[in-house]
Amino acid sequence: MKKLLCVLLAAAMLAGLAAFAVSAEDEQAPAITGPTSLTIREGYSSTNIVSIDGVGFNVTGNPKPTVTNTYAYGSHGIMLVELPDGRWAMSIRDGLSYGTYGAEFIASNGVEPDAKFTFTLYVEKDGFSLSPEFAELIMRLVNLMMWIARYIFFGWIWM
Repeated sequence: MKKLLCVLLAAAMLAGLAAFAVSAEDEQAPAITGPTSLTIREGYSSTNIVSIDGVGFNVTGNPKPTVTNTYAYGSHGIMLVELPDGRWAMSIRDGLSYGTYGAEFIASNGVEPDAKFTFTLYVEKDGFSLSPEFAELIMRLVNLMMWIARYIFFGWIWM
């Protein structure tokens, strides 16, 4: 009976070590993936953005990582949050004025290395804005119109 008890105890200990070895192999360092920037206009409402151009935010790792923001108060209100349905979203509070805002997030779960993720939010001025290409086209048209006006008013000689 003592022999059987010792064999069962030894088997249980080996099974426990095997289970520990399997769980240690299942550990996975954290990772954060997703879009790294977004451009919005002033006057937007606060929102949770799940994906940008079809690319979503993902936080992976085993055990489940904890995500923290490296800047005070969530980088002006930019936070990476887990939604109740398990998806991740970039949460952006309303009221940010024109400018560029950066946020850096770190995911950690006790398995090295920690994951770092940088996100940049560009807030454009509300109202009319020109792309650099369109602005250059307008400047060329204005220049052409000035040459035509000089020719009409002063003649070809004065140019």
